[in-house]
Amino acid sequence: MDLKGIKLKGLPLLIFMQTVWSSRPDLQPLFSYPISEDFIQPSFLDWLINNAPQEYGFEAEVLEEIISKLEKNERKKIFNVATSRDKDDSIENAYKKGINLFAFIRGEFGIGEGGRRTAASIAKTTIDFNIIDLAKNDGLHKETNNTWQNKIKKTLDYDINVFHCNIDGLGKEELSREVLDRRYNIGYWVWELTEFPDKWVHFFDYFNEIWTPSNFSASVISKKANCPVITVPHSIETKTDSKYNRDYFHLPKDKFLFVFMYDILSSTDRKNPKAVIEAFKKAFPNNKNVGLVVKLNNAKYGKEVIEKLDKLKEEIENLYVIEGTLPKIEVNSLINCCDVFVSLHRAEGFGLCIAEAMYLGKPVIGTGYSGNTDFMRFDNSCMVKYKKIPVDVTYATVSGENQFWAEADVNDAAKYMVKLYEDRSYYNEIASNGQKTIREEFSDTAVGKIIQNRIKFLRG
Repeated sequence: MDLKGIKLKGLPLLIFMQTVWSSRPDLQPLFSYPISEDFIQPSFLDWLINNAPQEYGFEAEVLEEIISKLEKNERKKIFNVATSRDKDDSIENAYKKGINLFAFIRGEFGIGEGGRRTAASIAKTTIDFNIIDLAKNDGLHKETNNTWQNKIKKTLDYDINVFHCNIDGLGKEELSREVLDRRYNIGYWVWELTEFPDKWVHFFDYFNEIWTPSNFSASVISKKANCPVITVPHSIETKTDSKYNRDYFHLPKDKFLFVFMYDILSSTDRKNPKAVIEAFKKAFPNNKNVGLVVKLNNAKYGKEVIEKLDKLKEEIENLYVIEGTLPKIEVNSLINCCDVFVSLHRAEGFGLCIAEAMYLGKPVIGTGYSGNTDFMRFDNSCMVKYKKIPVDVTYATVSGENQFWAEADVNDAAKYMVKLYEDRSYYNEIASNGQKTIREEFSDTAVGKIIQNRIKFLRG
């Protein structure tokens, strides 16, 4: 169906959105049917504001005005779930004591792994819990991790709900009165930028408190929250298998390898692969004994990124690109068979892969900014200098105005690359200290104690 030039005037917005979604196979994996009379997925609204004006030939202000009016005047109709309920901060005796953990528990992506780490931490406590799988089965992420299969249930047996995903991952079923009422509801959110989006502030009304994995996220979210915001870090335990070695990944055995990885759906601008490649080129312009591995998830959604990397491979003989979503144990093993992990991110809510590399005893080079500074220190990692800059206009359209993030100093990163390659004593010191930090301070048991103590406090 050709919607080019369609006029919004007089056309119900709901019908327009349904028509756009139905006619776009490229959008359907990204937004599992997001539009109905009583719920509109917030991330789909973001997409419309950012893309529909250019693709369908009308001004952005028109769409923004209509959506703004829709949100202000019809929110009770659109989000007709539990927003109007009186939030009760007590835990009633209507259900058994324990936790219903909502998570993408089988998902082979960062938020899925975060949910599994929370399950592992709860398992170290005396708290009973079950898991409700949030899998959308939309083909966007592989749902193949069965670590917690025996805990998955469809019934809500307990009096506390923990929703381990950001608000745009929840639908009207999860936010219904049946799920929320007479339970203590905890949202486990993460945010990477300096301002929490105003468009999401009303969602605080669903929850009694928010957990978040880093002090950086907590400081940002708490500025706009109307409920407590508690730092509950991700626990880290990283399993590997020696059969997934350099031969398995078609990597050279005789080179010193740096590795960088990210999911294209987590934003190329935020993860900043360009800086990693520039730093590597500056560090080793003519050294054939080193190599850079770039691992990508969801490469099919980043054709421009792949094209640029293909061109770079012609310039950089020792650049190795691995595409595809791998089982978690293979991703861990890939990190383990490389020498150094690099992340010149502009912002991280926590930095799960960074912490996992440190757990494995790999030195980490990372931007000294945002959530990863809870565990990255100058004596256990290579913290790269940065300057704070405004967020790219395109990214800010989705995330909100007045946002800032970090631009890593490529020269500083290059110096660390050379030092780790040339100075084995320094390499071993950083690797050992980093591993000690993660294994002692971010173990399942350590994080489990944080959860146990918080729940004990809530119960009085």
